[in-house]
Amino acid sequence: MSEPPDTASTSRPEIEALRERLRSGRLGQEDLQLLDRLLGTPESVQFERCQAVADSLLPVYLQLRELAAQGEVIFGDDTGVKILACLKENKQLAVAERRGTQTTGLVVEVEGRRIALYASGRRHLFHPDRMRNRDGQQR
Repeated sequence: MSEPPDTASTSRPEIEALRERLRSGRLGQEDLQLLDRLLGTPESVQFERCQAVADSLLPVYLQLRELAAQGEVIFGDDTGVKILACLKENKQLAVAERRGTQTTGLVVEVEGRRIALYASGRRHLFHPDRMRNRDGQQR
């Protein structure tokens, strides 16, 4: 039988901060350790569960992105972001290669409905030249 979660050592502000990071999608290693203490679930199991949810939602995201390619951009923003895997890769990149990373957010209107999309990486992920329409042609 597993031991009950250790919640006595967790403060209310710590839990509120965790909730905010969960809402914004910015979980780190220390957050997984805190969840482990609160839920009694090992970090590896939490990661596997998060990955399963992300995998199941990928087709929805791809469909929304395809729909967004047909719409009108109402708002777009690129904000710098640190991605640990990219920071490691930067050490192996040639001097002339791109090192910057950003989170791109778009709000697009399609047939009277709004779609909000976010993505992080080295490239402007929603650049019109990289989005495709229903026929597979670049917009």
